[in-house]
Amino acid sequence: PISKLSDYYKNFIGDLNIEEVFSYPAEHAMITDDYGSACNFLGSPFINNCNYSVAFHILSRIYDDIQYSTSSATNTSNLLKFDQRQYFIAPHVISMDDSGYLYVPTNCRPNSNKCKLHVVFHGCYQGLSFINTTFVEHAGFNQIAETNDIVLIYPQVYPTMLNPRGCFDWWGYTSPAYASNIGLQMIGVKQMIDRAAKLHYNPNDSPGERRTMHYTEAKVTS
Repeated sequence: PISKLSDYYKNFIGDLNIEEVFSYPAEHAMITDDYGSACNFLGSPFINNCNYSVAFHILSRIYDDIQYSTSSATNTSNLLKFDQRQYFIAPHVISMDDSGYLYVPTNCRPNSNKCKLHVVFHGCYQGLSFINTTFVEHAGFNQIAETNDIVLIYPQVYPTMLNPRGCFDWWGYTSPAYASNIGLQMIGVKQMIDRAAKLHYNPNDSPGERRTMHYTEAKVTS
């Protein structure tokens, strides 16, 4: 049962950092408050509308003073596609797709502003190869990020023979070190974080176009 997951997390973090919600008939999916299939539906795109924003509750659990917002707050021009191959050695061997996405809120584009930085990992069957940008656009994070000045990085995985469902590595198909900071996927994601946090908001800009932005925090969501 899903309650066992809570017991597992308690081995690593305190009870106060875990929020359990069992009052919605949600299937295995990313749960939103305004987009997706019926709450109890099991299937693609694995985004279900249960009138409950998991993205908001995740971010408000991690950061202070997070304000709720609806999808109307999202500015689609702030969603940027970038070449993520540069962050990995042999990206296709470890199931990394060619492109990733970055959401940069309007208030985070001026160089003088301080913004948070958050990494969002899609689930199995939710990468570009399966549902295009549906997860990136509709998982519910962008509107919360826009309202609360949080830059989002969306790394992307694609399916291979060892990983036919297009999952990030949670069982060791890349190496035994998959769950550590020397995991082959995580090394590349850390490089994305470093570049986005220390340089500027567009990972495709050339060195001459770099402009410093002052992101203050980096967190990871799975």
